[in-house]
Amino acid sequence: LWNNPKAQKYVNLVGRYIAQQGERKDLPWAFAIVETSSINAFAAPGGIILITSGLYSLLETEDELAAVLAHEISHVNRQHHYNVIKQQKMVEFGSNLVQKELAQDKSNAMAQRLVGMGAELIARGLDKEAEFEADRDGMVYAARAGYDASSMLRIMEKLSAATAKDEATQLLLSTHPSPAARQAALSTVVNADIEKAGVKS
Repeated sequence: LWNNPKAQKYVNLVGRYIAQQGERKDLPWAFAIVETSSINAFAAPGGIILITSGLYSLLETEDELAAVLAHEISHVNRQHHYNVIKQQKMVEFGSNLVQKELAQDKSNAMAQRLVGMGAELIARGLDKEAEFEADRDGMVYAARAGYDASSMLRIMEKLSAATAKDEATQLLLSTHPSPAARQAALSTVVNADIEKAGVKS
């Protein structure tokens, strides 16, 4: 964890408030900043959200922080990572069966290929539709909490600029659609959905 108690408290206050705008308010939500120059954020089943200090430093406003945290909260609410874990276990089970069936086959190529699928599932991250869904839902949660939901689009612009010059975004890019693709997907849903979700004065 990043040794910055003030920032850690801040992220928890913002994150927990946004989490109350979603469908799984009863989860033991916890938010933390991990110290690394890598630009990324992660969600784990059960409500644990991590943001890197590299990404935190890139953010300029509380609205932008809210957008990042809301995206990760959406992954938890939609159980995206939980579903990937379930799929991986199914792949592992299937590959074990094939290994037994092909035990007499010296080459055993098919079984080896299936064994590797579990690792590939984790390495490639969530599918692009899950990321687009989390972007959209995250904007809705941020709007419900009273934040400027269009901050998600500004974050995509920052990520686009960073990708051209910074190795810190390599993991993010290998597990997410490109920032441009995410911007394009958001542009088709942002107006009506966000207007409905926005806090009325």
